[in-house]
Amino acid sequence: MILSIDLENLCWGSVSVKISKSKFYADFFILMPHVFIFFLSIPLMACIEDEVSSIQQTTYDCDQIDSIELANLQQGVCQGTRKSCTSMALSEPNYEAIVEGYEKHELSCDDVDNDCDGKIDENVCAVIPCQQNEEICDQIDNDCDRYIDENACQTCIPSAEVCDGKDNDCNGTIDDLKIRFLSCGEGACKTDAPIVCENGRLLSVCTPKDKTAELCIDQIDNDCDGQIDEAGVSVSTCPNIDMIYIPSGSFTMGSDTGLENEKPAQTKSIQQGFYISASEITVAHYQLCVDEGVCEDRSSLEDMNCTFKNEIMMGSEDLYPMNCLTWQQARQFAQWLGGDLPSETQWEYVAKNQDSNTLYPWGEQDPMCGLLNYNQCNMEPTGICMNDFSNTFLGVCDLLGNLSEWVLDEYHTSYLDSPSTDESPWCQNLDCSGDANFERVLRGGDWTESMTNHTRKSKAGDTWDIYTGFRIVLKDEP
Repeated sequence: MILSIDLENLCWGSVSVKISKSKFYADFFILMPHVFIFFLSIPLMACIEDEVSSIQQTTYDCDQIDSIELANLQQGVCQGTRKSCTSMALSEPNYEAIVEGYEKHELSCDDVDNDCDGKIDENVCAVIPCQQNEEICDQIDNDCDRYIDENACQTCIPSAEVCDGKDNDCNGTIDDLKIRFLSCGEGACKTDAPIVCENGRLLSVCTPKDKTAELCIDQIDNDCDGQIDEAGVSVSTCPNIDMIYIPSGSFTMGSDTGLENEKPAQTKSIQQGFYISASEITVAHYQLCVDEGVCEDRSSLEDMNCTFKNEIMMGSEDLYPMNCLTWQQARQFAQWLGGDLPSETQWEYVAKNQDSNTLYPWGEQDPMCGLLNYNQCNMEPTGICMNDFSNTFLGVCDLLGNLSEWVLDEYHTSYLDSPSTDESPWCQNLDCSGDANFERVLRGGDWTESMTNHTRKSKAGDTWDIYTGFRIVLKDEP
């Protein structure tokens, strides 16, 4: 008997089993089920392994583009687009990356179905006509050229900002240049005008200030000709006056131990530095003002102790201080030169060597004859700056002795109600103008007196005597 089992349809071949007739039929019936199961398992195991191998070896040939499935979106600009292919799988493509003109949401009014939904320009062409603007990175066709964000979303590379209509420094603002200024004019006429950027061009309108008549010794080019304090419109020859700079600072004015009109002591702050004449104004200085027709000629005075008359006759007008002037006449000379009389605060600030608060201009040592013209050491005024002993630390001479000096302030019997804590003069009017006979302050003392830096007295502004002279101050201006 022959038993044949055809397993070809199960998997990969056929198996035959032959049994001899000489075997006992009893053995056949006992062994046959086991044999059948054994031979059946062999092709089944092989079949399972073959199917697994077949699954693992499934691949795609991405070079055969025509064989790749079409993508899901097949309308508008997406028509003909195929799925993304790898050797192991197919997937929907990145439409924005591979499809020209694709828009996830319809944005362009261009007669094209950009979002591949079968509709053309839905909801984008019903708005107002495109208004052309500069293209910026905002997913909108700002410049109306049917392209979105072209060249607007590139990374900005910072550089120095220049006036060219671009955001060179990448801060989001166009032409935001640092403010610069253009200067024009000379001297007092000099002015600065800002330089602005408009439409890619740098523009500035600079107009010099108006010029004025040249003044002397104010260290300003008043007539804007590039020269300072030269003989100008108002003077034919500028006086040669040595001016000393006094810096700003604070000091104690007055004295709690002095006379009643020197009290109470108070702190004063000089807000602005200034220049003060190193000496009292001389006869020669004043003569130049007379020659200009500005100051009054004092040669008609009969008192031979008036230095204007006496020293011109003797030829020593360069050496002696000018006396026999009223307060107004002294101030007129100072203003002719662009300055003024010192305020009482300025005068004492200089005499006390600023914050040194010395008792005398030269320090704390008591004065003596031969070094200072005071207390009738001489019976008349002497020449200016005769002894360096009497100078301040900065070189201002003759603040004490020789001649008393006019200052701007009106006289008050004490400092108790002084309204100012700075260098301003104490006057009813801001410019210290007023009745000619107002009592004005005198500082420094003359050759007949003993005095300190605190000593003060007064005299009517419309009177003069042989004991009083003056010096001038100028503002510290560029």
